[in-house]
Amino acid sequence: QQQQQQQPSSTTITIYNNHTITLPLQLPNPNTEPSKYCYEIFAWRYTTLWISIFGFIVISQCYEYFNAWGYLGFCGGLALPLMLQPIFYPQASTPSITVNNVNVNGSKVEEKVVVINNPDAKRPFHKRYSTKATLYLLVYSFIGNYWYTHYFYSVLQAKYTMPSHRLNDVPIAMFLATHFYFCTYHVCISNGLLRYVDRMYCENDPKGGGGGGWWAFLGVL
Repeated sequence: QQQQQQQPSSTTITIYNNHTITLPLQLPNPNTEPSKYCYEIFAWRYTTLWISIFGFIVISQCYEYFNAWGYLGFCGGLALPLMLQPIFYPQASTPSITVNNVNVNGSKVEEKVVVINNPDAKRPFHKRYSTKATLYLLVYSFIGNYWYTHYFYSVLQAKYTMPSHRLNDVPIAMFLATHFYFCTYHVCISNGLLRYVDRMYCENDPKGGGGGGWWAFLGVL
C-alpha cells in the first residue's frame, strides 16, 4: 500500500546570488518582493497586538464602560498605527532571515543572517507599497461599512446596539475597526492563502489541473 505523499509547508528559493532560504509558502519572496515581505511581517506582528488587546477588552468586559467616545477612541487608537505607518515608519519591519550559502555542487557550505531592507524607506510617499495598501484598505473599509452594512441590516435583521457616533446609520468606530481587521484579512490571510495555493499546486502543475479546484473555491468565497 502506497504511502500518501506529504505536502510541503515551505519552499526553497534562491536569494542573493548563491544563497538559498527555506521560506513558508504563504510569505512573499524577500528577494523579488522585499516591500511586500516587510509589510506583511509588520501586519502579522500588529495582528497579534490588536487581537491581544481586543481579547483583553472582551474577556475583561471593559467595553461595558465605553460610551460613544470610548468606542471611537479605542477603535481609532488601534487603527491609527496602520494609517500612520507609511508616513512615519515606511521600513515597516526589519526582519532578519538565515540563508544557506550553496556551492556549485548544491551542498550547503555555511549559514548567514541577512537583514531585509524595505525599498519603501527610500521611496517617495506616494510610491510606497504600504501607502497603496493602506489606501486600498481605507477605501474598501469605507465602501463596506457605508453601503454593505445595510445588507446585514435588511437581510439578517442585524443592528449595532453600542453607543456611537454614526454615519449613514453605521457607527464611525466600525469604520476604524474595519481597517485593522481588514489588514489582517487581506494583507495577511488572503495574500498568504492565495500565495500558498499558487506555490503548492499551480507551480507544481503548470497545466492548472491541481490548483483549478482551489481557485474556483477561493473565487466563490
